[in-house]
Amino acid sequence: MDSKEIVVRTFEFKNPSRIPLSLPSIGFSDFYGLPLLPDKEWKPSVEGEDEWGSIWERGGKFTGYGRLVKPFLENWNNLSKLRAPKLCEDRFELAKKIIDSGIVEDKFKWGFGGLRLFERMHFLRGLDNLLMDLAEGIKESDVLGDTITEYNIKLIEYAGKIGADGIIDCDDWGTEDRLLISPELWKKFFKPRYARMIKAAKKYRLKTMLHSCGYIIDIIDDLIEIGLEGLDMDQQDNMGLENLSKRFAGRITFECPIDIQKMAQLNKSEIEFRVKKMISLLGGSDGGFIAKEYGSPDAIGVKPEQDRFMAMKFIEYGKYHRKKGRKKRNIKIS
Repeated sequence: MDSKEIVVRTFEFKNPSRIPLSLPSIGFSDFYGLPLLPDKEWKPSVEGEDEWGSIWERGGKFTGYGRLVKPFLENWNNLSKLRAPKLCEDRFELAKKIIDSGIVEDKFKWGFGGLRLFERMHFLRGLDNLLMDLAEGIKESDVLGDTITEYNIKLIEYAGKIGADGIIDCDDWGTEDRLLISPELWKKFFKPRYARMIKAAKKYRLKTMLHSCGYIIDIIDDLIEIGLEGLDMDQQDNMGLENLSKRFAGRITFECPIDIQKMAQLNKSEIEFRVKKMISLLGGSDGGFIAKEYGSPDAIGVKPEQDRFMAMKFIEYGKYHRKKGRKKRNIKIS
């Protein structure tokens, strides 16, 4: 099996030969990320402006997206001026060239970049403002949510047309012990919008993954119900590996490293134990688990040798027995 087939079989619970791997520390991955970049003609009007018009402070101590300085919709009066980014062939030129070259033909190709719903909403409105809007049922929130959902659907369709194999949405939903909003409000406001995006992805036979950290167990059943196929999560201990396994193993594929809040404190024997436990509880001989590394190990205090050791143990214990049916891995974890 090549990388793409291994990943697809994992999502579909059709007996892959091993667990899929996303392990940059050892230079190996079954995946390739197709950049869904901004239109090359787009230019920010001021320093730090994103495509949607919000202003960020970047660099120095502000990593990643940076610090949101001025959300475009700080005042709802700007709602009539909101314009979703332009989607045209130029935006996907690089991704299409990569696919057409054939150099990643055997890899599973994720379309990534720009696909967010909740996060894009609070990038535009500000997190505190948005949470209050949702709690109070402000009608403008519906307009904003629909605008972003429609844009995401178009982005998904483009990804499907150029030959991506899957699409990743990035929305961190959890605190340490609960969702950022009530499960009832999530189901009312966000569930139907996610369902529309997943339906669009299925039209193009794209696998669907949601990256979401924190305590999100209250919405996993709903995500499975609307057809989500994979959950990328960097924390598991706050929900319990055994609990996740009992309730969801065999129903959705998990993509995880060792819990990022714990890994820096672990020695080699503890890392090995956790690797075996994750494969045993979240995966099975038919699929359901993808091993990954956290993208910024230095930010969580993980040393390069810890990262590499985890990667090598995922490879060592990641070969499945050739048995059909939902079986737990036959790995001794004590």
